[in-house]
Parts: sequence; C-alpha cells; structure tokens
Amino acid sequence: MQLLNHRFENQEKLEQFINRNIPSDKHLFLQVFSGIIDKKLIQSVLDVLHTRLPGEPLIGATTAGEIMDGSMSSGEIIIAFSLFDATEIKTYYYPVSDYTCGEQAAREVVTERTKVCIVLSEGLKSDSESFLNGFTSVRNDIVLAGGNAGDDLTFTRTFIMKENTVYDEGVVVAVLDSDVLEVHNDYSLYWTTIGKEMTVTKADKNIIYEIDHKPVKSVYIHYLGAEAVGQIPASAIEFPLIKINDGVKIARSIIAQTPDEAFVYAGHFYDGDKVRFSIGNVEEILDYAVDFQESVSSHAVEATYIYSCSVRKLFLQDQLNYELNLINDIAPTCGLFTYGEFFHSPSGNQLLNITTTALSLSESPAPSEKRAVEPHQYRHSMLKSLTHLVNEA
Repeated sequence: MQLLNHRFENQEKLEQFINRNIPSDKHLFLQVFSGIIDKKLIQSVLDVLHTRLPGEPLIGATTAGEIMDGSMSSGEIIIAFSLFDATEIKTYYYPVSDYTCGEQAAREVVTERTKVCIVLSEGLKSDSESFLNGFTSVRNDIVLAGGNAGDDLTFTRTFIMKENTVYDEGVVVAVLDSDVLEVHNDYSLYWTTIGKEMTVTKADKNIIYEIDHKPVKSVYIHYLGAEAVGQIPASAIEFPLIKINDGVKIARSIIAQTPDEAFVYAGHFYDGDKVRFSIGNVEEILDYAVDFQESVSSHAVEATYIYSCSVRKLFLQDQLNYELNLINDIAPTCGLFTYGEFFHSPSGNQLLNITTTALSLSESPAPSEKRAVEPHQYRHSMLKSLTHLVNEA
C-alpha cells in the first residue's frame, strides 16, 4: 500500500494533485481531516473529491488539529489518499453513536476478510464508548481504530463525513477487508499517576458524582486546591484520572461540570473503578517516544494512521512533533487530534484519552526499516523526583 497526503489550498491544486498522483488501478481509501469547522467549505471539498473520484470510499471528521507526514497543524484541511493493491474498503453511516448501533454495525459490516474497522464519531453529543461496547459485545476480535471528532477545543460543534455528505451526529465506519493486510495497533500515554488510589462510589456513564463517598468536587479541591476547579474543565484538564481496564491504562479528562457540581468526563466510569490522579512529565513522555517507535517498527508498516488526543497536543505543544516524527520515520503518517481515541485491547475495544494511538498497516509482510533518528536528549526531571516523593510519602 501507499499513503499520499495533500494539504488543501484550493480546488485547482487538489485536482492537479489527483491528476498527477492518484492512479485508477488501485483500491482507494480517502480520509479528510478538517481543522476548519465550516460545513459549507467542507462540503465543497467533498464535492470536488466526489466529482473527480466518484464512488471511492471516504470518511472524515473535524479536528482539534491535523497530522500529516509526522507534523501537526491547526486550522487546515488534510486529505489522506491510501492506495491498496489487495484490500477492499467499504464505508457505513449510523445516525446514533450508541450501544445499539454498535451491535448493529458489528453484525452488518464485518466479513470473514475484515482486518480492521476505522470509526469516526461525532465528538460532543455522541456516546462513542457505548458504541464501542456494543460492537465489542458482538465481535471482540475485530480491531477498531479512530476517534471522536473535534472542533479545536471550542466544544461547540463537530462534524463527521462519509463520501460527499457531512453529518453533525452519529458515526461513520470504514471497513478494510483483505487476505494479506497486516494490522498492528499501539498507543502511548505515559502520564504518571500520583497520590493515593481512590474508588469511584457513584457514577453514571461519563459523570462522576462521588469518589470515596465524597462529592467529586470536594475531592478535587482537597488534593489539587481550589484553583484547580475554578474554571472547569480548562483548569483541571491536565490532571486526568487514570484507571486500568483490560491491561490498558485509561486516562479520563474532565470536559464539563453539571449544575449539581458533578464532573463530566471524556469517557465512562463505573462504581468500584479504582482511580488515581495523574500528571504529564514532558521529559519522560518524550523519552518514552523512542520505545513507542521501536514497538511500531517491529511490525510490517507501509503507512500509519495516527489518532491522538487534543489534550496531549495542548500539553506537549510543538514538542509532540518529536513523537510524531519518530513514527513518520518508519512510514508515512496521517491523522487528527480527537476528543477521545479508539483502541483495540486484548479483550475488546476501549475509548482512551490523552494518548497517541497508531494504526500501522502493510500489504507486505516484511517489517519496515526505520531511518536513523537522533534520540531525544533525556535530562533528569525535577518533576519526576517530586512525583516519586509524593507517591512514597
């Protein structure tokens, strides 16, 4: 397979790119990642693609940032063209991203040749975690990747796309069927847990009311201080709660506060979940990026789709390009920054936060050779020492 990316500037340049680079004898799959939250403009881009490449499968989403060839951007439209020799792609739309539609999708879209499903969900109104749970209840063996659409942290309106239609609700699914496609998924979190382990004692899906039988807001004030809850969610977004599910560390960021002062998170909690606060250590995260690269490069890779969290971009800023470049040094990359990433764990599919997820694909079984990269110069972090001190106290 081959991945070719195009940064949209105008219709004429897009048509020139298609004429020069896109052959007619390949199985084509398009992904559109739009950091411009303008339905009319997005529709015009889809119309060009539909006219020039009629009938070709396409899914897309608005973003909190875009990823192209190992670098991130904001406020742009990236079109990723994946060219396959022996993989067929079909796309589907479901009007509601919930448990029932997840069950329905698993029954309708999966074939004996399905290797992976790429899922993009509307990012603000939908319950994508329930969609994943519904899908997993029927087929827990199928890898799902993708994430929730974003809108550059304005939390106003997100869109998803299928072929030449823009939707403001529901979920789109691209199914990759093949006899030869190699699929590997991986993720990087590396937020460090701090403080004591606590128990969620009253929760309803993505809302926590009580931790350790105390109002959740009072718990945050006790451990993080009043300032940390002064302007929820922005003031506490960098202190997510972490739980472990199916062997995967899952971070949950606050996204809102209810009128009765419960906290709304970018994913579900359940009564009895064990959680700890966590904090990001830039030096440690970047140091781990080399291990992340090694894990990805140990498999056959011809292209990697990256679905990374908007909070990770917000926290690491331009330094995140180091992690993205390491993955791109293995094979070309494309992707977006999401409001929650989808990841296949040993027993099913999970909604993650604050991670970089990498879906690596290859129609060749031979592992790819990564180019030599100058490693990040790790330096001892005072924050790491302080974290160790707090956890040992």
